Amino acid sequence: MAMVMRSLRAVAAATGHGAGLVRWTHSLRPLNITLHRAPPPSPSYKVLEVEYANGDKFLFSAEFLRVRSPSADSTRSTASGSSRVISGRRHVHILDIEAVGNYGIRIKYDDTHDTGIYTWKYLHELGSRKFYYMRAYIKVLREQGLTRNPRRKK
Repeated sequence: MAMVMRSLRAVAAATGHGAGLVRWTHSLRPLNITLHRAPPPSPSYKVLEVEYANGDKFLFSAEFLRVRSPSADSTRSTASGSSRVISGRRHVHILDIEAVGNYGIRIKYDDTHDTGIYTWKYLHELGSRKFYYMRAYIKVLREQGLTRNPRRKK
């Protein structure tokens, strides 16, 4: 079962970016954004689908979007100044998404993160390079002795 956040066709048409004519120079605007539910009994969502006017369609796992969040707290620096990725997000879920102006969305996750704004252009870049980014993320986790799984509670 899927929940459609809202169709952006009306927004595209109202701003002159619809009717098959793409005039964006610095951004892309999706036609549809769909959240797909996690298996019951979870009330949250696990996959975000973004469909663009040019025919590109991307499916993003909640984990992927969370670890690629454009917010400042998605990576942190160690005492030596090197960047350390945030791990343990394999089972994160999307609780909600909200439109931010006409240029992107904010995603609220069940790990309380909700500060990153995903622009239409950034989502398109993520979709176009999804497999590269995920492989690089897993490689960094291994190099730093981390895992995608959450820490066990003691």
